[in-house]
Amino acid sequence: MVDRPAAAAADGRAGSPYVPPGATNGSRRTPDGRPRRCPGSTLTTLAEDLASRGYVVAAVDHAYEERRDVLVLTEGVLMYLDPAGLRSFLVSCRTAFPAAELVADHFHPRIALSGLHPIVKATGTWFRSGARGGRGLAAAAPGWKKVSDHRVMERISLGHRAAGGLFRLLALGAPAYSVARLRAAPPAG
Repeated sequence: MVDRPAAAAADGRAGSPYVPPGATNGSRRTPDGRPRRCPGSTLTTLAEDLASRGYVVAAVDHAYEERRDVLVLTEGVLMYLDPAGLRSFLVSCRTAFPAAELVADHFHPRIALSGLHPIVKATGTWFRSGARGGRGLAAAAPGWKKVSDHRVMERISLGHRAAGGLFRLLALGAPAYSVARLRAAPPAG
C-alpha cells in the first residue's frame, strides 16, 4: 500500500497504547522482485491464524502479486514465546510458506530464562524460551534447517567477545546470543 491508503487502513489503531502513531502507515517499494512462490491468500491466512493466537501481525498488501518468495524476520520476538508458542509459530510459517527463510535472533536458554538480561529488568517482561544456536532453533519445530548462525554479541566489543567466548566454553560451544538464518526444508515425498 502507498502511504495514504496505509494511513487510512491504520485509522483507529495508531495512537493505541500498543501501536505508536505513525508506526503502521509506512511503505517501501521493492523493484524487480524474485520469482514468485507463495500465493497471496496464504499471507492472509497466516496473519489471521497468528493474530487469533495473540501474536502481533504486520499487514503488508501486494494484491498485484500472485506468488512470491518469503523472508520472515523476527527480531526480538521469539524469546517472548513459550516453547509451545515457538513451535506453533514455526509450524505456521512453514505450512503457509513452504519455501520460506526465517531470520531470528535468540538467546541461549540459560540467559533467556535467567531474568538477568537488562531488557527483562527494564520492562518486567520475562523471556519464555531460548535456543542452543541455530540448530537448536531449527529443532524447535519439524521442517526447518539451519543455514547460518551469526554470533552478534561477540562483534560488539572486546568485552563482549571475551564474555561470549567464555559462555561458549561453558555451554559446550553454544552461543549466548546470535542471529540464525533458517530455511524451510523441502517436504518429504
